[in-house]
Amino acid sequence: FATVQKIKEKLCYVALDLNRERDLARNTTVLMEKYQLPDGTIIKVGRERFEAPEALLNPSLINKEGDGMSDMIFNMIQQAEIDTRAKLYQHIVLSGGTSMYPGLPSRLEEDLKAMYLKHVLKGANDRMNRLKLGIEDPPRRKNMVYLGASVLANIMRDQK
Repeated sequence: FATVQKIKEKLCYVALDLNRERDLARNTTVLMEKYQLPDGTIIKVGRERFEAPEALLNPSLINKEGDGMSDMIFNMIQQAEIDTRAKLYQHIVLSGGTSMYPGLPSRLEEDLKAMYLKHVLKGANDRMNRLKLGIEDPPRRKNMVYLGASVLANIMRDQK
């Protein structure tokens, strides 16, 4: 497990343009990276670098039903009270180790803009400037959940 985690953290990323990355992987070696396993074996990792994280955005790639991360965020915001939606779009906060993939914030932004244009504005591109989208990706987000729980535990302890 530790080896897979190290490969994930060192080599994987979320593709902004999935089709372009697939074309690059298919037609060139530019995405190919070498990784040395603990036993000294060297492996080559290519399209897996972006295909593995893509499952977060498109779970059907790994035969899982359900919405991807972009869909879940969009649907949650759209199901909220109409007067709170603008603030929710402005303050999307990423946390946890999986949110550390390079490219994830940009991809989420692109996906959410596309869904907003299609489902909310019904294709009226001239009104896209109304959407104020803010995806916050604090550098310490890998341990953010733990840090938040720790702060909460201290507050609760002090209230006794």
